[in-house]
Amino acid sequence: MATTVYIDGAAAPLSAGQTTQVGGTQGPNATHNSTGAAGEFIGANFNYINITAPASLDTKRGVDANGELSTLPQIVQIVQQRATTVVVNQSGANVYIIVEGPHGWGKTTNDLLNMIKYTDSETGGTTARVVDSVNLSTTTLTITDALALA
Repeated sequence: MATTVYIDGAAAPLSAGQTTQVGGTQGPNATHNSTGAAGEFIGANFNYINITAPASLDTKRGVDANGELSTLPQIVQIVQQRATTVVVNQSGANVYIIVEGPHGWGKTTNDLLNMIKYTDSETGGTTARVVDSVNLSTTTLTITDALALA
C-alpha cells in the first residue's frame, strides 16, 4: 500500500525511496532503499554515562536474596528517575548508559554521582548506599555529550 500525500490539494503517492519506515533499518540495505544515516534521528541529543562501581556487578544484575533490586538495576533506576534511558551495557565494574537529554539531575556530574553514592543525597547527606553488599560510596562517574570511539 503506497503512502499518499497531498500537495496543493492533489493526492500523490510517495515512492519507496521517499518514505521512512518507523523502526526500520537505515542505510542502503533498508527495504525502502534509503541512503539515510543516523542524522535522521529525531529527538534530543544523547549523553553517555560511564559509571565505575567499586566491585564487579556481573552477579548483581537481577534481584537479591530478599527479592529487592540488585545493584545494577538500582543504579539504572536512579538514572531513569531523571533521564530517558536508551541503552544500558555492563561489564565487570563498568556500567555504560546512554540517555536522551536533556537530563534532570542538576547542573553538574556530581549531582547524579551523589544520587548513586548516597541514600540521603537529596538533603546533602553522605550515608553510603549499600546495595546487595556493594558499597557505592566510592563509585566514579563520567558524563560526555559525544561518543569517542577507540
